Amino acid sequence: MEQLVIHVPANKVFRAHVSIVLALILASLAGDIIHLTTGNYHSYGFRQLFHVGFEKKIPALFSAAALFSCCLMLLVLYQFYRKSGKDGYRFLGFLSIVFLFLSYDEAFSVHEKLSAIFDQWIAGKGLLSFTWVIPGMLFVIAVFLTSISFLRKTNAATRNLMILSGVIFVSGAAGFEAMSGWRVNEAALKVPLLRTSQPDLIYFLLSTCEELLEMSGIALFLFTLIRHFERTFGLLTLRIGAS
Repeated sequence: MEQLVIHVPANKVFRAHVSIVLALILASLAGDIIHLTTGNYHSYGFRQLFHVGFEKKIPALFSAAALFSCCLMLLVLYQFYRKSGKDGYRFLGFLSIVFLFLSYDEAFSVHEKLSAIFDQWIAGKGLLSFTWVIPGMLFVIAVFLTSISFLRKTNAATRNLMILSGVIFVSGAAGFEAMSGWRVNEAALKVPLLRTSQPDLIYFLLSTCEELLEMSGIALFLFTLIRHFERTFGLLTLRIGAS
């Protein structure tokens, strides 16, 4: 059987990733516009497929797949780092587990389900109306602290892009999520707002920006991992079948 060789250049993966993200965001916005202008909650079925705020729909599943791709890429780097005797492979292995959890969370909205537990301990209001944001930020800080050693040792381009992608992702996942919570609290809106017939433009814009930043951060991080592999070990290649 002839071996199938597939090259995975970082630039092409990034362009394709960004194109899909933009298409999903535009599709979600189209559903919101129909909802706002016609009052039709389902937007003739459009929002049920493409809205970025819904669980287990196309955007959420795509984000989960993208996060899992980051997990796999981190595992590839872990293996190559370990075999070549390079420092940092333990951190890459740890980070792959983090992204596996993030992928699972995106697919099944674990953090939202945990909010009921956090609400018993934290009297959230305003920007902290969604109480999971507090332990979420503590988790982010812990991951960042564990990454400092690796970031110091890696090249400047990889380090800067990793930090930038993290800032973009957290700005959406925590920053705009907190603002969405504030809007729900401020306007006394029903939660989950996206599933009611009470459309609110500001909330829709905040939730869209949240998902756009999350998706963009993931795309940039995956690009960073593949580009780092290219700089360190050469072009990433998938080989399928016997040689």
